[in-house]
Amino acid sequence: MILYERKEQCCGCMACEKNCPAKAIKIQKDEEGFWYPIIDSELCINCKLCKKICMFQHEAPKHNKVNFVYAVKNKNESIRNKSTSGGFNMGLAMYIIKNNGVVYGAAINNNLEVKHIRITDIDNLKKIYGSKYVQSNIEDVFGLISQDLKENKEVLFTGTPCQVDAIKSFLNNKGITLDKLITCDIICHGVPSNKIFMEHIKFLERMYDKKIVSYQFRTKDYGWIGHNEKAIFEDGTSTSDFKNRYMNIYKELYGSLNIIRPSCYECPYASNNRVGDITMGDFWGIEKINKDFFDNNGISFIKINTKKGENVFNQIKQNFDYINNEIENCKNPQLKGPTLKPKNREIFWREYHSKGYKYVKKKYTTYGIFKRVKVKTYRLLKKIHAIKGE
Repeated sequence: MILYERKEQCCGCMACEKNCPAKAIKIQKDEEGFWYPIIDSELCINCKLCKKICMFQHEAPKHNKVNFVYAVKNKNESIRNKSTSGGFNMGLAMYIIKNNGVVYGAAINNNLEVKHIRITDIDNLKKIYGSKYVQSNIEDVFGLISQDLKENKEVLFTGTPCQVDAIKSFLNNKGITLDKLITCDIICHGVPSNKIFMEHIKFLERMYDKKIVSYQFRTKDYGWIGHNEKAIFEDGTSTSDFKNRYMNIYKELYGSLNIIRPSCYECPYASNNRVGDITMGDFWGIEKINKDFFDNNGISFIKINTKKGENVFNQIKQNFDYINNEIENCKNPQLKGPTLKPKNREIFWREYHSKGYKYVKKKYTTYGIFKRVKVKTYRLLKKIHAIKGE
């Protein structure tokens, strides 16, 4: 049996593997570093449960039972400063933990892999601070969430829309009630390749001759506006200078859209119709719409999609400064449609596989432009010196 005909039809959520009663599905990375299910035909019993549970190939459900939009800032400036945007997710997570609930979110481990983890105490919430611009592995949390809900614990799961829908589909198939499950989907531009990210890490370690032990995909060292990344080395030093041509490479490759998963170009969740109880992201454009509310420490975009989401927001809203807003004011294209596939994506990957990371980072980023300008300048000066007889 074939799960998908094109790679664009698989988001790598891993729900099919977790739902297979015959254990016939294994998840493997392809040549671009993305996860895909592989079916062992000898073990497959043709029950088709994997097709049934795959929500990505079906029309995304419309969950807008209520529809409120807010611009939000956490009143705790320390929390907001550590967060990617306005600190809403961390405020919600703290509320869940303080009420003896469980939180699931993306963390970056010691091997610089991004995985969803289970958190039951306030101190460990620091592990899920900030956005992770790599697809998170959620294979370990399906069973854990099931057990938590069976024990009547309140559970908060935050992830990309496809991950949120995968968790809900898995639980529904197992007959587990979702009454205690709160879901937050993030506004996702597309998940980048872990393979390219690890190439970037290896490059930085060679350049600085130090081992990287942690990485921040969006730091506010220079404010919320912009995209500044930060590498933390084992000796305690770090680098996050937005003018640093080394640190700009990964964000520029991501910005080129060549390194995101093929399914992201056809994402059925990239619309105003969301699958989570709450939708979260950066409120881009707030500085033009509400100048008095804006500051450069981050503003969250919050969209309430369900009655459950509304009830939760009402329980925690006293911890935030917030104003009502309109969804049209948020300049985030993924609320209207998926990311467009770049015309040169196939060329990019063909060049990467044939010529390597060194070649594509020079061709597709300003790092390469800098290097070319430097070489041309050197050659020009050499000619000038030759003419002068120096």
